[in-house]
Amino acid sequence: MNVRKNNLMTDNPIRSFGKNRKEVCVLVGILMVFVVFVCVNRLPQGHDMGFSFLRIHSIALEMANGKFWPVHYYSNLPFGGAIPLFYPDWFLFFPGLIEWLGLSTYHAYKMFVILCVIAMALSMYVSANIILRDKKAALFAAIAYFTASYTITNAFIRCALGELQSMIFVPLAFAGLYAILYQKNTRKWLLLPLGMTGLLGCHLLGTMMTAFILALFVVLSYRKITWRVMADLAKSVLLTIVLSATFVFPFVEQMLSVHGTQITAQSRVAGVAHRALPLDWHLFTINHGMINDIASWRPPGIGLLLPVVLLFCFLGCWKLKSKKQKIENKAPLFLLLALLSLVFTTNIFLPYGWFDKALGFLQFPWRFLVFVTMFTAIAAAAVYQLVKENRTMYRAFLTLSVLAIVAVPLLFVPRLKAEMLGGAFDPASRNTWGDYLPDDANEDEYVDLDITYEPSVAMLSGEMEQIGGAFILHFEKKAEAVAVQFPATWYKGFSAKLDNGETLATAYGNNDVVRVILPAEEQSGVLTVQYTGTVIQKIAASVSLLGFVGLLVGFIVSLRKKKGE
Repeated sequence: MNVRKNNLMTDNPIRSFGKNRKEVCVLVGILMVFVVFVCVNRLPQGHDMGFSFLRIHSIALEMANGKFWPVHYYSNLPFGGAIPLFYPDWFLFFPGLIEWLGLSTYHAYKMFVILCVIAMALSMYVSANIILRDKKAALFAAIAYFTASYTITNAFIRCALGELQSMIFVPLAFAGLYAILYQKNTRKWLLLPLGMTGLLGCHLLGTMMTAFILALFVVLSYRKITWRVMADLAKSVLLTIVLSATFVFPFVEQMLSVHGTQITAQSRVAGVAHRALPLDWHLFTINHGMINDIASWRPPGIGLLLPVVLLFCFLGCWKLKSKKQKIENKAPLFLLLALLSLVFTTNIFLPYGWFDKALGFLQFPWRFLVFVTMFTAIAAAAVYQLVKENRTMYRAFLTLSVLAIVAVPLLFVPRLKAEMLGGAFDPASRNTWGDYLPDDANEDEYVDLDITYEPSVAMLSGEMEQIGGAFILHFEKKAEAVAVQFPATWYKGFSAKLDNGETLATAYGNNDVVRVILPAEEQSGVLTVQYTGTVIQKIAASVSLLGFVGLLVGFIVSLRKKKGE
């Protein structure tokens, strides 16, 4: 008797996706409604839109200067900025490429938002199908996920592009962990390192919070821990480090530099206790931001789907209990996870008060709404499975769920029309120096930065031009050493080279700008200063590239073996 193995090859959710045309048509149809809405409407000027535009525009300009991946420094910003070393931007090369090819930053952003939402839907479909083993339920989860209140908040209200991207990879990472714990003899564990690597490529805070949630799920599933599980977890951690090396190791290198670097200004100036949401924000308001204009960039509640899912989960379980049937449905588990995640967003979570400053790097506890959204979508799909045998309950559940899903965009419409952006937006109008400056830098002093010399009288002449992010200084001086400070923020990776090929050291100057000392024997010449990266950055990029190539080769070999069988 041939036993069908449950592995990534024989039970491939992506392959099965193409075989279910009805589900595909429904999902594509609903996605097209979203796509058309984005295409024909102008976007509101969201809270983080300036930062998102800045990053996309910077990548496009770096490409125009001949610098492609990995680009760790935005030389085109005023005084430069190593934002990608602390806030990963792997996937922003897509909209950056679109702008480089000729479209505006605005249209590149819109196209990328569409791609992100489509990827979210596919990601949730694949993940829910792995967890629930039900394609129609997985379709329901996908629709609930990309139409959720917090999805629209990140896409349009906050314009939090990093967090929106993270919502693509969180379900994949969770599905991989779920497969490790609950599905034996499977290669779906690969989704865990792939999901975590994707997170590290777009949103560092999201990665840290996801690791916390996944660890919590492991604790709740402690009975499932075996040697096999620990081996799969260890392999996942190792593969994640290899694939994400191009971000992880340069990040650590920069943080361990002489002065260190501020990851975020929020962790310096404020804690998180007063940034947590009041409990009634979730319980008594559906679109709080519409009603209250104060801090309108905050998420406007959880929507209506979670209460609907809670109600029918209770009714479905009560029905089974009344028939003395065993409850094997997964809805209670995922509702518990959704509610726990919801608690982490509120001011009733006591550790926010106990470790106010220590947890300041989170900035906003309501980032946990990403997990509330994910677990609610999976729970909704599980309830769909739970009630589908009872025709009356099934129809009522579908009707209320559809109304809850449709209500979200309807409630957002007045909000989306509040501050519309037609496409004219200056990407450089928002700076982020305060978030990613070295520790001793004062952003207020950057306004009047210019090239300086010490001692100033030693410089007979010196003309500087900036071409493609490089500072080119033509100098003539007396026979003594001169310290030159350039109007650029210093990070590890700056190089200074004379026209005779000699390399000079770079270091921190006043207010942490780039400082180069011209030796006494060099009385004239041309000095070129630019960001070229560190040895660790180059090695880490090679490690990641080899890791992805090795993974691809392994996948191809597995396919060939499968065909040979």
